Formats: sequence, structure tokens, C-alpha cells
Amino acid sequence: MFNLDDCIALITCRSSKVFVTALEHRLRRHNITRIQSFALYYIHQNSCITQRELADFLAVREPAVARLVRELEHLGLLVRKGSSTDKRVHQLLLTNLGENLYEEVMKVIEEFKADTVHGICEEDLQTLKSCLALMVENAKNNDRNYKDYASEKV
Repeated sequence: MFNLDDCIALITCRSSKVFVTALEHRLRRHNITRIQSFALYYIHQNSCITQRELADFLAVREPAVARLVRELEHLGLLVRKGSSTDKRVHQLLLTNLGENLYEEVMKVIEEFKADTVHGICEEDLQTLKSCLALMVENAKNNDRNYKDYASEKV
């Protein structure tokens, strides 16, 4: 008989909620949200990233990223720079304040990661990542409607 408590979708959903809540709590002292910190990360890692590219990295729709970018710009953490080749495209760059906050926040996230994987060997972590990646691909490939709702995450 099927046991919902053994269903990987429920297990990962519950786990994700715990991780998100705990990370949000740690980031609160820096007055930044999880999604804002992830945006800082991707902007820092990818010089001259566009809003569309950021949306892809964050797996959210472009209107949500537009709001996020406006918030980060309002906070003085990033600036939008017009592309020299296409005036409709804006590249996102962190300000000095954004770079400083990025450094602080990455320390918090690194500490969070270390705390959550404490006691788990590297081989088991790699197995977990590989299994989850394969399961995600299986879910995408076996769901004909995946593209219709995939960007509604986060």
C-alpha cells in the first residue's frame, strides 16, 4: 500500500520548507531575503547578467525578477546599465554596497551549508545531489505539461 510519508515529493517539500525557514531566519539580521541573497550571488558570479538570465538562474518568471531588481536597486545594492548593443536590455551590476552585502551574506550561507551537512560524508552528499538531479529530470521528462507551470516556482 502507498505511504505518502515515503513519497520523495513530500519528503523534499517538507525538507525544503525547513531549510528555507532556517536560512531566512539567519539572513534576517542582514535585512535581506533568501531570494535577494540568491540574486546577489548570481549577479556577482555573472558579470553583466541580464534580468532574463537572472530569471533563468532563479527559476522564476521575468515579472517577479523585475520586481526583485527594482527592490535591490531601491536598496542601493545594484544598478541597471543599458546594453551597448540593445537599448531594451539592461545589464545588472552590484554597487559597492551590494558587493559588501554579498560578502557578508555568502558567509552566512556558507555557515548554513556547513551546519546542515554536518556529519554527512562527501560521498553521501554527492549521491544525494546526483539522485535529486536525476529525479528532477525524470519528473520533467514524464510530465507533458511541465513547461506550462515550471516557471511558477519560488
